[in-house]
Amino acid sequence: MPTLFSSSTESGFFRLPLSVRQKIYTHLLSPQPGQPITTINYTLEWPFLQNPRNSTFTPHSLDVCCCPGQQPRSHNIQTKDHVYTRYICQGPEVRFTPKAGELWVLEEPNVLFNILRPASYEERKRRPGAGIILVNKQCYEEALSFLYSGTNFLFLTGPCPRGRYQAYATHKWLERLSPFARGCITDLSLICQTWEEDCQNSNAVRAYTELSRYISSNVPNLRNMCLNHWSQEISINTFGMLLWQEGRRIFVSQDFQNGSIEEFGNVEAWITKYVKGHGAGKGKKIGHRRGNSDPNRMGLGEGIGEKARSEGEGDGKEKRRLSLADDWVLAGLSPTGPGSSDSDVWEVI
Repeated sequence: MPTLFSSSTESGFFRLPLSVRQKIYTHLLSPQPGQPITTINYTLEWPFLQNPRNSTFTPHSLDVCCCPGQQPRSHNIQTKDHVYTRYICQGPEVRFTPKAGELWVLEEPNVLFNILRPASYEERKRRPGAGIILVNKQCYEEALSFLYSGTNFLFLTGPCPRGRYQAYATHKWLERLSPFARGCITDLSLICQTWEEDCQNSNAVRAYTELSRYISSNVPNLRNMCLNHWSQEISINTFGMLLWQEGRRIFVSQDFQNGSIEEFGNVEAWITKYVKGHGAGKGKKIGHRRGNSDPNRMGLGEGIGEKARSEGEGDGKEKRRLSLADDWVLAGLSPTGPGSSDSDVWEVI
């Protein structure tokens, strides 16, 4: 099998001091200046909906579903058709766009139709290649934190039949990472506005709760949760549970074009603002945006990502499949994780 390094080059590389190798990893993998947000595109596939259409934008739309969620199949009897109901019916499948595919970034949020634009050449050029991580197990363990730590991930898609399921997609991506890779994640961003999570705002709260619980239990080194709270009718109270872990911060922006960013570093301040409600309390204001010349900066990405690197070494017992493509394919995917198989190739970015 061909390798990125010859055996002599590989052995020579690992004879370099660890501090020198870390500088190389930093140069190749760390977020570049002017890249506060790393966008990951995804698509949703609805295998059980009849004629799903991206032009159906109403919380009262009735989509016919034939999934086994409500009426389990038995004795080869076809599942009875029913109206799609989230959390009862089977959810969509999430497909992440490979690095070689098109990259779309946010130009302007617009509730039903977010305005997206193709990424510029410079934006695409700043995306790292993960070839060095995929050379062997030692490179994987030494370099993965440089790829993930300090990188602020935002998941973005276009129009979808039932809402864009952004928190759901973020949750699925985290589930597909290996425990070692999840331990390297430090920053996440989420857009909290109507239609971003579901066509019914009430379903967004449960999605946010499930994501927050998963992060609390499985993403131990998350430091910054960045919430673009652009629809005030959607509650973000549930994210407060993230603050029970010391050292975490939540940043909230309430206006895309012209708004301040509030920082919350403790549960008490969050409860005062969002649980007791009505804006009675305030977090720490850390900035104000006017006339943002780069819409992809998203407001929350600028100046808040911690660049500290994870020092965890993992247990060294995980089985990992190695790919030689210069991409993020399988870089952090657990080969035994949910939904994975020998034929699966999930793009991380």
